[in-house]
Amino acid sequence: FPSHDTPCLKTRIKKWSPKEKKILEESFALIPAWLKDYKLKEILRGDSGGHPLNPAASIPLTRSLIIFDRFFSENDKRAILIHEMAHIALPNFDPQLTFDFSMASGWTLDEASLKPIPPKNPLLPDSTISINEDLANHIEIYHTNPNRILLNNPLSFSVIKKIIETKEKQP
Repeated sequence: FPSHDTPCLKTRIKKWSPKEKKILEESFALIPAWLKDYKLKEILRGDSGGHPLNPAASIPLTRSLIIFDRFFSENDKRAILIHEMAHIALPNFDPQLTFDFSMASGWTLDEASLKPIPPKNPLLPDSTISINEDLANHIEIYHTNPNRILLNNPLSFSVIKKIIETKEKQP
């Protein structure tokens, strides 16, 4: 499944075990309510996702989530689901708020090539992949360790807080 943020994912779709279903349901119950509003069309069970470190992947266009083997050995399943559901939610974000976030986070534009230049002080190493990955990382960390954002970049903290508060207030 090629996407803007990730190379082609290669996975073998597997059957869910009852234990895996229960773990996933319990983990989903813990994510913020505003992210639950983005109903998934399907949740697939994959093996490794083409990369053994991937616990999950999302396909925003089809509102699909793929849960890989690694997910079940991770300690913070809630953080993984917040991150992937953030990717599902991103297409519905106000473009101005996304732009405000990119500026606050430190993204710039190479005027010659018109390509985005990642922040010099990214929140996480993979935040430099794309603005969408950076935004999903910020949403995940805002809900799991907000002080980390505040210490890393107070301006991006205030913008991400505004984005999330806007989403929480939507009917």
